[in-house]
Amino acid sequence: MTYARRDIDRFFVDWKGARSRKPLLLRGARQVGKTSSVRELGKRFSNFIELNFLLDRRAKKIFERELLDPTEICKDISLLYEQQIVDGETLLFLDEIQECPRAIEALRFFHELRPSLHVVAAGSLLEFAVSDIPSFGVGRVQSVYMRPLSFFEFLDALGKQTLRAAIEEATFLKPLSAVAHDQALSQVKLYLMFGGLPEVVSALRSTRADYQQISAILTTLLANYEDDFSKYRGKVPDVRLRDCLRAVAYQTGKKFIYRHAYVDAVSTQVHHACALLEKAGLIVKVRHTAANGVPLGAEIDEKKFKYKIFDLGIYQKLSGLSFRESVLEETANFVHRGPLSEMFVGSELLCLAQSAEPGELWYWHRESKSSTAELDYVAEINHRVVPIEVKAGTKGSMRSLRIFLAEKKLPFGVRICAENFSRYGDIYVVPLYATARLGALLHP
Repeated sequence: MTYARRDIDRFFVDWKGARSRKPLLLRGARQVGKTSSVRELGKRFSNFIELNFLLDRRAKKIFERELLDPTEICKDISLLYEQQIVDGETLLFLDEIQECPRAIEALRFFHELRPSLHVVAAGSLLEFAVSDIPSFGVGRVQSVYMRPLSFFEFLDALGKQTLRAAIEEATFLKPLSAVAHDQALSQVKLYLMFGGLPEVVSALRSTRADYQQISAILTTLLANYEDDFSKYRGKVPDVRLRDCLRAVAYQTGKKFIYRHAYVDAVSTQVHHACALLEKAGLIVKVRHTAANGVPLGAEIDEKKFKYKIFDLGIYQKLSGLSFRESVLEETANFVHRGPLSEMFVGSELLCLAQSAEPGELWYWHRESKSSTAELDYVAEINHRVVPIEVKAGTKGSMRSLRIFLAEKKLPFGVRICAENFSRYGDIYVVPLYATARLGALLHP
């Protein structure tokens, strides 16, 4: 599978050259490209050593010792893999590290006792393993978060760098041409259909849109995620985890209701199941905030929240979408589907977070006898509260957005839709494909 370059690659290059660095712990759901990105980074070193604790059980024995001395550990690694470890020239990669908790504990000692050695660790279901280690190494290990490819990364992978550059240069005063706008929306449609998992994107590129094959890949990926349920550390039957995963897909865009998860659903069990799915990175919680100021997390209502599936392609599989029918559907109609557009914007907003942050999503809802109002998202951008309303098409009254602006006395809001860049007074209209540019577009 050809490597699809990621925006996080720039972070890795900076980390490599930094005078002071910490071991990296790469976190994120399975199959988002963690291992591939580290291997790509390894090409920048004169020596690259990869330990996979899942494939090579001998690697575990290296860390089964009383004292986790990095020098002694490196001696054993050199003997086992017949490669020299040279500080500053070697990248040591500990993959599937969740299989060896002692190796996770050892990361802090690499920082304390051998800081000049470049060390990266990654794994699946890491959140479960890390939570079981009381002295994980806060302040001595740097966590880095990876997600499926963003839309811009998707464009790069498909060879659409010129289109990405055009989107990045467009403004409210100088929007894309009609031709470029239509082309960007057609690429958004592909992303909405298939998502951003690297294996899917690679197949989309190499098979020239053999949609049946790509659909089969997504089916396999979903099955793999569900096979992992038995590894979750919680007393929830696998069938209930499957039920809850599908319930999240069915309730996308709505306040999540526990009792609607499955027949005879018990709230406590559904709550626990969703917590496990969130920990595994398969679902993302969208929390309610009063949004009277930043930080948005200071005024949350724990009883109100939504969930979204972490990847659009997996969402499509869970929802039972027919890819054959989607291919034939006109781009305008497909892009205008409400839940898809809302999910897309949520994923792109998460990409606005720094690599060192897990990212959070917020929404706002007001219930009143006289009138109710709801905003799909509220974001903190450039240290300001930014209300965001997602519209499936190019029309809409933006009533909730205007209620929010009046109530919170804010100077502007954002409408994200299939329309080109424009502005209506205090409302900035941002096309779906430019969601990731909100930080630059709304600069102080």
